[in-house]
Amino acid sequence: AFRATLAPFSMNRFDIREELRPFPVLPQPEKEIRFENERMRLVISKETGLIESYRVDGMEYAGQGFGTLEVFGDNEDPWGMADNLYSSRPLGRFQLVKDPRRAAQIAACAVPELAPVRVIEWGDVLVKVEAIMEYQGSTAIVQYEANRFGTEVRMNIRLINGLKDRMVKLMLPLGFRAEAYRGKTMF
Repeated sequence: AFRATLAPFSMNRFDIREELRPFPVLPQPEKEIRFENERMRLVISKETGLIESYRVDGMEYAGQGFGTLEVFGDNEDPWGMADNLYSSRPLGRFQLVKDPRRAAQIAACAVPELAPVRVIEWGDVLVKVEAIMEYQGSTAIVQYEANRFGTEVRMNIRLINGLKDRMVKLMLPLGFRAEAYRGKTMF
């Protein structure tokens, strides 16, 4: 990947040549994975696999448990006509896999052991961190992507849900008190 500024109202051409470089040594800190640029700071805990801090322009956006995958009871009604399931209490939450052998098995890697939270890309444009979680046999691989030049953090979640009558909800508690919520829905 590379960063470029495109000329307006014109064709832009980039000549790309393949260059073989040695595989970089990726940083694997002990307690937390910390990434900072001019406007943003992102901290991911190696103990939980969750975002501990997401600060943009001095304002903290991530509350405690930001990115938690909570499990709720569900039923066979796909339209949700009978119940308000979001008001129920969670049955549990996905936890970080502690055994490196189990993490390698979930990630389907050829190596026998794999750190459950690790940096998988630390490039000039993109930083990518992966966390492997599970709940009662269901698994989730969460990838956090942060751009070196912006403030956006992207979460890609690969969820294998093998539980009957259960739904998984992504919890994103805010690090500040919101006075009002403005949003749109298609209904």
